[in-house]
Amino acid sequence: MNTQILCISEHWLKSEQVATSNIMGFKCASIFCGQKYSHGGVAIYVRNGYHKFKELDLSDIVCEKVFEAVCILCDMFAVICIYRSPSGDVNEFCDKLDQCIQRVNAKKNQVLLCGDFNIDILGYQTSVDLNGKKLMSILQENGLHSITNKSTRVTNMSRSAIDHIITNIDYKQYESKCDIETGLSDHYMQCISVNNVPTLGNSKPFIMRRVFTVKSKAAFCRAIKDQSWQEVFVRTDVNDKFNLFHDMFKKIYDTHFPVKKVRENLTDNKAWVTVGVKVTSRNYRDLCALIKTTNDPTLNSYFKRYRLIYRQVI
Repeated sequence: MNTQILCISEHWLKSEQVATSNIMGFKCASIFCGQKYSHGGVAIYVRNGYHKFKELDLSDIVCEKVFEAVCILCDMFAVICIYRSPSGDVNEFCDKLDQCIQRVNAKKNQVLLCGDFNIDILGYQTSVDLNGKKLMSILQENGLHSITNKSTRVTNMSRSAIDHIITNIDYKQYESKCDIETGLSDHYMQCISVNNVPTLGNSKPFIMRRVFTVKSKAAFCRAIKDQSWQEVFVRTDVNDKFNLFHDMFKKIYDTHFPVKKVRENLTDNKAWVTVGVKVTSRNYRDLCALIKTTNDPTLNSYFKRYRLIYRQVI
């Protein structure tokens, strides 16, 4: 899966933890962290090397637990990530969602909106719960539709479709899946692949850096060895000695390791992902799917032991 944008709801991070919470190969494009309550929070990550986006300020409509949201405007579409707590007022959420959609529609024609709304749309047409109908009504009024057509959260007691990817992109222009087991959450992951969209970060940006090669390092060592330092030794003031040494050393250093304009290397180093890690990860995902369908205490005990092994492996 060549993922270009990651949207995460309920990341549970505090503001002071963001800088040290990294995802390999990605950078944080926009993030919201709750201040009053624990848990919750939303974030959007983009592939390293992609710079053609900007944040859209939603701070005036964001409300903890009710409507936690971030948005970025990319080349071709807007990406919005939203979370509503189960205790968040649904009517207020729907009002803020409508405001958000209209604001984004004024900026971009194509919209990708996703997140955990804690509003179940499975069988919403016949359900006595009116929340699903209310959500779908807002989407239809704004020319949007949900790709969610299966359960996104499954336990041995219930099934619900409370996680959504919502868009106004034509059905023929994308492929989607809404029940991907990751083994990282009690919710399934959802994904959408939009056709004819350039790969984000395909064009590697230039950076200024020194280039160190075996040849240049050998030449540098020879130059240091051949350099006469007699003038440094004859100086009597220690500051003069250091300044002269520094100037002479830097001149040799800059000569052999000049700053050059080079393309940034965006290749992810995934050497740690061995065959054993892949097998353990696959088995763990299979167990996660199985444990949701049974109350077998023996299997539950085995799952807990295997989860410890999995966490040690990664």
